[in-house]
Amino acid sequence: MRPQLNKAILPRQQSWLDKFSVARFVLIRFASTKQSTPNLPQMAALQGKMKNVLLPMLGFLIAPPIGALAWVLIEGGVGEITSGITAWAMVVSIIVGTVLGAPTYIFLSAKKLVSIISLSLGGAIISMLPWVLLSHPGSTTKSIVGQTIIIQNGSYTAEGIIYQIKFIAQFGLCGAISGMVFWLIVRSLVTSKGTGRSKAAPVL
Repeated sequence: MRPQLNKAILPRQQSWLDKFSVARFVLIRFASTKQSTPNLPQMAALQGKMKNVLLPMLGFLIAPPIGALAWVLIEGGVGEITSGITAWAMVVSIIVGTVLGAPTYIFLSAKKLVSIISLSLGGAIISMLPWVLLSHPGSTTKSIVGQTIIIQNGSYTAEGIIYQIKFIAQFGLCGAISGMVFWLIVRSLVTSKGTGRSKAAPVL
């Protein structure tokens, strides 16, 4: 009787061992999944931080030269694109755009005011500001451009004022173009994380 009893018990023991092995395997897989899950939000946060830095940097390298290229086309036409003035204008635009544009973008981001309108307006002001400061006659007593007298006796003439307004307005237009290009580059930051307008607000 005892051998027969042992034979009856052995299959049951084997069945319980199989069930225990399966349960142990499931628990191990579940534990490993729970341990790896916290890493996913950390990786997503790290990628978000890198994106917040890399996209604006890319914008400051691409947007200002495009505005400078637009200025070259306005002033000299297509034939001037390959000239040295184009390279000079692009380098100056990157320097001015980074020095003045970076603090402006940081301020707008902090106030959640980043939009195509604010960036275009900011780009126009940044582009015009250096030339407004440089347009002061200073010690210049007379200046002539072509047949137009710009400065006479240390002051701007009426024709000179009109000429200077048109000249500075061109930089404002090109700066606005740079601002729009910059918006296209950083737009995903605004729509995804609310750097500027909220998700519920319409974004131009």
